[in-house]
Amino acid sequence: MVRAFVATLFVALLGVADTSQTRDVIRRFLALPARKKAEVLAKWRLIKGMPKERRRRLIERLRRWLRERRCRRRALLVRWRRWRALRRRLLQQLPYQKRVALLRLPPWQRNAELAKIFNNHLLKVYRPLVYLFRKEQRKRLAALPRRRFLFEMRRLLRRHLSLACGMAQRSLPPRMREELERKKVRGIRLLAMRLPRHEKALGVLKKGRLLALLKHAPTTVRLVETELAWQRIKRGTAEHLSSYIATLPLQKRSAVVKRLLEEGKGVDGLPAELRDVALLPYEARREILLFIKRAPAPPRSPR
Repeated sequence: MVRAFVATLFVALLGVADTSQTRDVIRRFLALPARKKAEVLAKWRLIKGMPKERRRRLIERLRRWLRERRCRRRALLVRWRRWRALRRRLLQQLPYQKRVALLRLPPWQRNAELAKIFNNHLLKVYRPLVYLFRKEQRKRLAALPRRRFLFEMRRLLRRHLSLACGMAQRSLPPRMREELERKKVRGIRLLAMRLPRHEKALGVLKKGRLLALLKHAPTTVRLVETELAWQRIKRGTAEHLSSYIATLPLQKRSAVVKRLLEEGKGVDGLPAELRDVALLPYEARREILLFIKRAPAPPRSPR
């Protein structure tokens, strides 16, 4: 009986399965008296040497897991499975002596040490990325405690990811957008497809400092922040170009747009901030042209 409990708990808590049989065994385990629970958990080597308070929290976690809806239980299992894979990778990257010392610890203490190592690694990754944000946001993030800083950075980067994927999809021509939707291309895959062109465009526009900062960032952050940087530059360039075109005579406007954005040739009398636009790749110039066409017309002056 105890062996069946141990095997099923091991399968459930490590995020391997979510079946009716697993849930039934966990319910029966939670119905046992405290002494029997302690015996089961002691047989299960993962809990060996765990303090009573931590054991109580584990049992509460089991109870909460059973109360969750099926989709939520599945999400928790995926999260635990990812944490297990991350633990394995962290252990493989550690020096031999450090790895042996960690493996001799009780599992709950080993997990706590690995979490500290992972958080220190995240701090080294996230600290330089603060300079991607505005000055007020940088000050706010710098004043936060360590754990809150990590939480806020994860939240901001997650929000930036969804924002970048949406903006990248909206920047595509309608036909290409429909084709990608039909092929079910994920947003992050679309960002990876657009990255080489954006890096070339940022290099043409002399954004070397930003490119150097993103070069050492994690891959996902590099994809997201490069896309957002291009979207900001595209919007600013389109606004400057619209303002410049509005000052030209009506008969010259379409010729300037065609020469600059469609043919990639220079135009006499162009402002300094717009002279590099003709050097951009064709797809980047086309996006600026599409953005100008989509922009709403300025309001008419009252008669």
